[in-house]
Amino acid sequence: MEKQAQNDVIQEDFIDCYSNLTLKSVVMLKLFTFCSKCKYLLKADEDVLINVNKIVGMLSVKSNIKNLLTGRLLSYEKPVRRFGRKWFSPRYMYPEKTYPNFVAGPAYLMSLDVAKKLYEKALTIPLFHLEDVFITGICARKARIQPINNKLFVDYSVAIRNWFKMLSIHGVNLIKLRQMKSDFDPVRCIIINRKLRNPSKWNTLHLKLTDNRK
Repeated sequence: MEKQAQNDVIQEDFIDCYSNLTLKSVVMLKLFTFCSKCKYLLKADEDVLINVNKIVGMLSVKSNIKNLLTGRLLSYEKPVRRFGRKWFSPRYMYPEKTYPNFVAGPAYLMSLDVAKKLYEKALTIPLFHLEDVFITGICARKARIQPINNKLFVDYSVAIRNWFKMLSIHGVNLIKLRQMKSDFDPVRCIIINRKLRNPSKWNTLHLKLTDNRK
């Protein structure tokens, strides 16, 4: 077993399901706060393509960026009050008319100091089932952290022709990746996607694709 052989499996006592996504992300913050040598945390869903080189380049401009919480910013979003919808939010859980500004859940980036503040606030606030709203909106507001919009965190439909300029693309699978191939510059990137047939490739897939646009 992996845990016995490598001692690198971390488990918490809850069911790993969509309704527990907020709890899972709070655990993520908890674990990251113990990584004192790490400066930044990038959270990404399984269908997100990350331009690692570009993100590292952006963070390398300054030696130690503080108070950073960035991604695709959503402002003045109204809670969904219709029962049965995926993002349904009953008034007893969130009575306000709009959510605080937050960054979309598929991918967001934060500095270590922000992660610590968000984790501290998460322990004092009742959990809310919409993970991105809770972590980067409600907790951020309590911690007086202002999430910043970054237009390079995008959905697949926006990035079809400009992948190499983006930091993060949401909604990517292997079929879409092949469709985008002719527009790729040679680049190393990571795709986190459980739909890959080979489990050995689930964690990291390094791609170097030829630029065929000429």
